[in-house]
Amino acid sequence: MWPLATLVIGLGTGWFAGRQGAEAAGANAGREAAASKMEHTGSGRDGGSGGEERNGRGSRGSLPGDPKELAEAVRAIFRENVEERRFSMFENMLEKMKPEQLPLVVALIRENDLRGTGSAGEWSRLWANWGKRDPQGAIEFVRTHDWTGWSRDAPTEAKNRTLSYWAQTDPESARKFVEEGKELAEGDRSMVYGLVRGWSTVDPEATAQWLFKSGLGMGDEYRVVVEAISRKSGQDGLDEWFAGIQAAGTPAKDIRGFVETISAAKLSHEPARAAEWLEPYLQESWVQEGEVLDRTARAFAQRDPKGAMEWANRLGNQEASITAISIWCQQDAQAAGQWLSDHAEAPGYSQNAATMVRMLRRSDPASARKWAETIPDQAIRDGALRMLEAK
Repeated sequence: MWPLATLVIGLGTGWFAGRQGAEAAGANAGREAAASKMEHTGSGRDGGSGGEERNGRGSRGSLPGDPKELAEAVRAIFRENVEERRFSMFENMLEKMKPEQLPLVVALIRENDLRGTGSAGEWSRLWANWGKRDPQGAIEFVRTHDWTGWSRDAPTEAKNRTLSYWAQTDPESARKFVEEGKELAEGDRSMVYGLVRGWSTVDPEATAQWLFKSGLGMGDEYRVVVEAISRKSGQDGLDEWFAGIQAAGTPAKDIRGFVETISAAKLSHEPARAAEWLEPYLQESWVQEGEVLDRTARAFAQRDPKGAMEWANRLGNQEASITAISIWCQQDAQAAGQWLSDHAEAPGYSQNAATMVRMLRRSDPASARKWAETIPDQAIRDGALRMLEAK
């Protein structure tokens, strides 16, 4: 492994080179030579295959032997403006580097950032490569590196990206590493998301079971598991999976977490289907005590107020009915009133009519009074009339 002094190009101390280091590290001739060398070692615009074609064999070529030349070769890649070509060249370079050389790339990414040139794509690709080849080494680097001057999220992001790719290739080892790591022992769950994100791509059901057992699940972890199951099995498969964990006595914390995630995903696309999905669970505590029913009725009514009212009426759920008629009245009071008049015999009519009074009392007090007078329940009617008299 190269000593620290050779890894940090253009600086007296520290890992990171700044703008002055970038300007002083290479004259035009050196830059062009490095770029030319990379072009002829398989990092060309053909996505990394140029060297193989030129050499007529499987070799991808060799890296510059001198650390300064290697650093300048990476800088030459960073100067490529065509993003697709730059990423291809960068990935090819990473494949040829040894894991112990990768800290140099971290320093050069920082240098590139300080020049005002973003390196988000290179950052992601670096940790993907390192996470697949030497994940423990990558995390140890993150643990011991001086991140002064970086975004405070940079170390956590680096760990999570590393764990994500590690878990994709060897979930068992990644899981043990997280469980036995000093971070978790100290109450730091910074690597949990990366593990769950990577593991869920290969076995989301097992990932969920680990969350149930460990108690470490939170919003982002639930989200990536739900996305993975949906991608793997579709909405029907997701519904079947949730029904299974609901019946199996899964911890209430995790059920609520998955309910929030599943419901939000369904409501954003198909509120009617979200309402249908919720029906078998109306007596569950997470419905009775939570906000999922109100959010469902609200989203359904915003998309299809008549459908939402018919759904709430069929269920006999007054809370959902009041939410739906309130939103419908805001959108089209005449249509809402006509529907309500046509369903005057429904059990929840008195409360729904009182809702019409509340919604109309300022914009159309005469109509509001007419609605109040139709309320058959004496106590509710009196309350509606008092509301109209209030200033």
